[in-house]
Amino acid sequence: MKKLICPDLPLGSSLRQEQIDFFKEHGAIVFRHVLLKDQVELIISEIERIEKKWVAEGRQKINGIPLKFGKDEMGNTVIQRGCFLSLYSDTLHQLMQDCRMKALTSLMTTHEGRISETE
Repeated sequence: MKKLICPDLPLGSSLRQEQIDFFKEHGAIVFRHVLLKDQVELIISEIERIEKKWVAEGRQKINGIPLKFGKDEMGNTVIQRGCFLSLYSDTLHQLMQDCRMKALTSLMTTHEGRISETE
């Protein structure tokens, strides 16, 4: 398997045709430096906060969608597939409203590309 060499294609409020073409040709694209390190750390902490709360509550579903559970390397219960996280965090909700995230929907050409936090 050959290594994908991805050019430096910054993520802006819309995708350039060059970016769409690269994605169509290779099936993948890498956007570097989309978030700052402290933003990533905040997002991770929000996901961990929600996960801890839901596990403690014994939540099995969110809005009718089953959560999927597993174990981490220490044997603790973790949520492997969460859903509707942005409804439980202003930080995650703001991320979903970012025009750069919405720009990524143009890569979903075979589907109706959208970000929906409530379905």
